[in-house]
Amino acid sequence: MVAQLFTPEQHAKLVKIWSRDHLRLGVHFNAKVQVYKQLPWLWEDSEVQASFPTSSTEPFKVEDGWKEAPPTRWDQSNTVLLDDSVDKAASEPHNLVKVDEFTKETKLDGDDVLGRVVAYLEDLKWEADVSAAMCERPFVNGEGEGWDWIKGGKIPSA
Repeated sequence: MVAQLFTPEQHAKLVKIWSRDHLRLGVHFNAKVQVYKQLPWLWEDSEVQASFPTSSTEPFKVEDGWKEAPPTRWDQSNTVLLDDSVDKAASEPHNLVKVDEFTKETKLDGDDVLGRVVAYLEDLKWEADVSAAMCERPFVNGEGEGWDWIKGGKIPSA
């Protein structure tokens, strides 16, 4: 899926692709067991924390306006998990953008779900606390603005 979503240049900029081998499954790695993506494990990763932008000049939204001081590390306030399972995100449910499972059998019905995710993430990037914003306004498949893949901008919902 990552290879389909990102250009080689974009892929090179990814800090971490969190796959099954990062889920601390031990002897259960090959077993069909319920897994959980606990974001604190990600935040404890030194490579991930080293990727945090040390100086950002972009303001972000706070409850009473705009604030200049950005957070100092990756944490619950600035992390978004994209997954197809609420269960996997049980430890931080308000950091989850839940999308439907994508399989070889998935029928493309004309609804650009990934475009809606991009538009949603574009809005979230201005939030001081994405987890609080996502709790208040969760992503809902089939709702919200789309994304113009040619021009690179949001398409208002109908």
